[in-house]
Amino acid sequence: MIFAAAAFGLAGLSGPGAATERISALLKGATILPPGNYRIGKRRMSCGTAKTVIAPYFPDYGGAVRGLIFLNPGKLRRLPREVRMFVYAHECGHQINGGNESAADCYAVKRGRTERWLSKRGVVRVCQSLFAGRPGDAAHPPGDRRCEAIFRCYADAAPSAKRSLVSAPASEESLR
Repeated sequence: MIFAAAAFGLAGLSGPGAATERISALLKGATILPPGNYRIGKRRMSCGTAKTVIAPYFPDYGGAVRGLIFLNPGKLRRLPREVRMFVYAHECGHQINGGNESAADCYAVKRGRTERWLSKRGVVRVCQSLFAGRPGDAAHPPGDRRCEAIFRCYADAAPSAKRSLVSAPASEESLR
């Protein structure tokens, strides 16, 4: 999870004025959608009561703070559909699992497999698009280790018997 200060690039800024200016710049042109109103293609994406903030100046593909999922539409537009869905589900995973990146990744993969929008080929695309060659940082494991864990989560998840038309976490407990 990208915590509030990190989400808005506020680390190291001095004074509340600088933080407010940075938040205003990042949220310029943002649209807040009610829970369940964000779509990727024809699929409605939902994450409990979390609202989706479409923020064109957000510095990453997505981020999360409690109750909000931030998405940068320009960055996401360049990704394959299942990778965009993974990003949303990953940020949803932060709503459930807090700041644990590996738990959010696993949640996203299990949700994708259970809801049948993520195939093994899609997992390869996720790894190639988001994690290939990434060294990692204080919050994120290196890309190769992250992908190994994602493939293990995919193998442990079982697709649901019925394809869901609305993407809401089946049972958030079952996806942990």
